Amino acid sequence: MRQLAEWIVCALERRKATSVSDHKVYVYGFEAALYTLFSTAGLILIGSLLGRHIESLIIIAFFYTNQTFGGGFHASTHWKCFLTMATGLLCCLASFLVPFHLCAYLGLGAVSLLLMFLYPLVLHQNRAYLQSKQDLFRTRSRIALLIQTVCLIGVVIWGKQTYIQTICIALGGCALSRIVAVKSGTMDQQAGQSL
Repeated sequence: MRQLAEWIVCALERRKATSVSDHKVYVYGFEAALYTLFSTAGLILIGSLLGRHIESLIIIAFFYTNQTFGGGFHASTHWKCFLTMATGLLCCLASFLVPFHLCAYLGLGAVSLLLMFLYPLVLHQNRAYLQSKQDLFRTRSRIALLIQTVCLIGVVIWGKQTYIQTICIALGGCALSRIVAVKSGTMDQQAGQSL
C-alpha cells in the first residue's frame, strides 16, 4: 500500500501537481485513502459472498460513521485492522443465524447508543494534537448518535425486521469497538465527565 501511495505521489510531483516539500503528507493521505478503498471493497465482497449485500453496507456505514466521529479500537497495522473489521462483520452477519427477538435487538441497540453517548470520544494517541477541539468532537459524535437513533426509530416504525436487526447489531459492534478502546487506555480522560 505504501509503495503504491509513493508511486502516485511521485507521479503527481513529476507533473507539478503536488509540492515535493509536502511529500510525506501526500503519501500518508494516499495510503489512508487506498487502504480505505481496498478494505471497504473487501468487506463488501465478504458480505456479497454471504448473500447479505444491503446488511453489510449498513453495518459498514454505521461502523465508519461511529469510528470517524467518535473513535474506537485501532489496530497497529492495516492488515490487523482489516482482519479485525472482517471478523466483526462476520460476527454481525452470523447473528442472522439466530432467531429474531425484537426486544433483544432493541435492547442491544439502546444500550449500545447509551454507551457511545456516555463515551462520545476516544481520541487515539496519534491524534493527541486535537485535544484542544475535544468539546467540538464530542458534540459532533453525539449529533451523529442522535441521527442514528432517529434512523433506528424510523426502521422500527417501518417494521422491517432485517434492517432492525442489522442496525442494532451494527450499533453493538460500534459500541464494542468504543468500549475496547476506552478499556485499553486510549480514552480521552474527560469523555465521561462532559455529560
